[in-house]
Amino acid sequence: MQNGGNLAFFLGDRIDPRAYNDFWKPLGAAQVVALHGTAGQKESFVSFQSFLNEHPIFKDFFSAQHLADAPRVYAYYQMMVPTATQRLIYFSNNDPALLETDYGRGKLLVFPFDLEPAASNFALKAIFVPLVYRMVQYLGTDLSGENNRVTVGRAYIKKLPVMQNMENIVCRNPLGEVYNLPKQQDAKEPFVSFHETEHPGIYVISAQGKIIDEFAVNTDPREADVTPLSRRP
Repeated sequence: MQNGGNLAFFLGDRIDPRAYNDFWKPLGAAQVVALHGTAGQKESFVSFQSFLNEHPIFKDFFSAQHLADAPRVYAYYQMMVPTATQRLIYFSNNDPALLETDYGRGKLLVFPFDLEPAASNFALKAIFVPLVYRMVQYLGTDLSGENNRVTVGRAYIKKLPVMQNMENIVCRNPLGEVYNLPKQQDAKEPFVSFHETEHPGIYVISAQGKIIDEFAVNTDPREADVTPLSRRP
């Protein structure tokens, strides 16, 4: 994680909390306290109540109407949340349902419950696929940076170090096809741009045979929008 690796966890009801706490404590992450509820007993539950609207996972994509049919969680772990950890989703009793911790260049996301039907019906809800898609997109690219939100057909711009004389710059697409990238210059710094982003996947930019950047091209996230067409603006 220190060098940019990312992790996501769903916590089952048979985990060893001490092992997770020992692993997470040096990261400044939340600590597992106690299991709340009983898997398989569905008379009592909590549900998703709210989320952090301005977080990159949710911003411009999710709204309150996505919680109209909120997942029910029958068993989850209550967590002790330090200041270094963000609460991204809240349960109806205000306990955290999704937590994020930054460590170095990496991120840790934790759902304190299981996907098994006995523990929750999250995986059966319409919100599940688009939310997991956004999480994977967030962990795979920096959604907080506008240039990294590259979707099919959209140009990618890479700023180049001013002090380095980079030549023979190329981009390899997911099919292995290689394109030459002529170096350009604006008022402040040199850059290259790549417009042939017809294929989703990982693109690699190299200069003089050395990789200088990688970026992901994704399908348009609106394709995963679960809002009925009649309700869209």
